[in-house]
Amino acid sequence: MEKLKHLSRSQILFILLFILFGIIVPITYISASLHVDESTFLVIGNSIKDGSLLYKDVANIKTPGVFYLSALVFSIVGKSFIAVRILTYLVHIVSAFLVYRLGKKIADKNIGMIASLLFLIGVYIPQFQGYRYLTEPYAVLFTLLSMFFFLKEGYRAKFITGLALGIGIIFKQTAIFLFGAFLLVYLLNLRYQTNRTKDYIVNSVKNLIFISLGTVIPLFIVFLYFFAMGAAYEMLYYTVFTSTSTFGSSLSGIMDVFIIDILSHLPVWLLSLSMILVVGYNFLRGKMLNAKYFLLTLWLLVFSYNSFLRGSHRILFVIPPATLLASLLFYDLYKYLKKKHNSLQLKCVIVSTFLIIVGISSALNIYNRVSMSYWTVDDQIQSAAEVELYIDDGKVYTFPFQNHLFFFSNLTPYTKIIGDIYSIESINEVIRDLEANNVTYIVAIKDAIDTLESGEQTSRYTPPKYIFYDYIVDHYQAVGTIEYYYIYKLKE
Repeated sequence: MEKLKHLSRSQILFILLFILFGIIVPITYISASLHVDESTFLVIGNSIKDGSLLYKDVANIKTPGVFYLSALVFSIVGKSFIAVRILTYLVHIVSAFLVYRLGKKIADKNIGMIASLLFLIGVYIPQFQGYRYLTEPYAVLFTLLSMFFFLKEGYRAKFITGLALGIGIIFKQTAIFLFGAFLLVYLLNLRYQTNRTKDYIVNSVKNLIFISLGTVIPLFIVFLYFFAMGAAYEMLYYTVFTSTSTFGSSLSGIMDVFIIDILSHLPVWLLSLSMILVVGYNFLRGKMLNAKYFLLTLWLLVFSYNSFLRGSHRILFVIPPATLLASLLFYDLYKYLKKKHNSLQLKCVIVSTFLIIVGISSALNIYNRVSMSYWTVDDQIQSAAEVELYIDDGKVYTFPFQNHLFFFSNLTPYTKIIGDIYSIESINEVIRDLEANNVTYIVAIKDAIDTLESGEQTSRYTPPKYIFYDYIVDHYQAVGTIEYYYIYKLKE
């Protein structure tokens, strides 16, 4: 209480806004519909809780962290999507605190407070889906922890850097890109003559070795577990060697998503991009850089390709470095405009431009938030009940994957792969399972079937799905329609 009495107005405002964006805002999402990936993680987690072995009995291309975490939660509180969402909200709060600590370490507490709030705003933007139980929030938490220890001196800190990174990879393979940022920092610093010394090279190599050792240990433990369970080959097959190519994805479809991703958090992207350009220009000119600014820039760049190419929740990986870079520039602009000798006209132009950009971003996010209300978790529960009544023997496959039907009913998946048809190999596996288990029914989304019938190819409906659609036509016949789905039954 004594400490609270000495808080400044800016700190009190930060605490209030942190509570607003970290606790109150996510509560409004608690009954949002299950994302297709989210429902997959929950169904597989529940199967693991009931005794199934991941990659052997049920399979998906994600690394095991998210599945076993949901299995753990379900074993404690029962099958509850609300429980894992609340856990995700708590993870974002811890991540926001780490962003604050990073900002404070890189510059000062003001940068930390601004970046922390921008992070919380970003993860709960509807387009980025941070309010759902997905892999990214957990992988981001451990990449933040890894970066926090990377900024500390000593080989022990570098070893912990690797440990955190390895755990992040267990939740999502994409986290490995952070090692690329660490590697680039040491390599690109050789551009400066002062770093071309034996001591710098030896110390850099030792740091990378300790980071690598720390990274390998969690991954090796996971491998040993699946090796002991007789599923090591399957684990490597699905998580490392399975192709996830989208084949001929529609460029216009990708651009539509890309534009929405950009506009949703436009002020942060513009400010962080400006900082990247400044850092890049100084690097090319050979000027000595602030080492921490340089690290943030590389952190953002190594994740940008995958994040912005595929969009939506993958953007969560670039939000931490982007908010830190944006906060640094924003605070510099704020201090610059406070100077008395600045002209009123210049201040008006800068503030007006900033408000217009914020207005554009806010309007899009409000629209996206309102549009979410047309399809809620209650609708999914109802649709699952309707499908369950229609299927007389319980044997059903959903196309494209709609695993909320399994999560909210007593229906059971009769295929090993629980998730999307993402490659030719996965099609063959699913077809073998359908035939081996004599799966009677296929429940297909109306919009998907109508699109596939029209022959239109988009980023969502690629050649593998057309192949499977042809299989449905050859081996199943339409027998009914409910609100959102066509029902197909195996031909005699």
